[in-house]
Amino acid sequence: MYKLNMGMTESGKPYVAGIGVGVGQNLVTADRFAIKDSAQVAEGEKADLIKRRLSRLEEALGLNAICEH
Repeated sequence: MYKLNMGMTESGKPYVAGIGVGVGQNLVTADRFAIKDSAQVAEGEKADLIKRRLSRLEEALGLNAICEH
């Protein structure tokens, strides 16, 4: 179950003022908003993990960073 609370700017542009999910509520203020599916989240988490591991290896080996992290 979910609930969207809508608002309207002074210029008449609609926006989502609040999102309720399940028993909790999450409020968002943003120019852009997205809900990622689980595959996108998993890809992002894997990329972050690889970056952290690379940074640790570079540091342990006393190497300069191969790329900007």
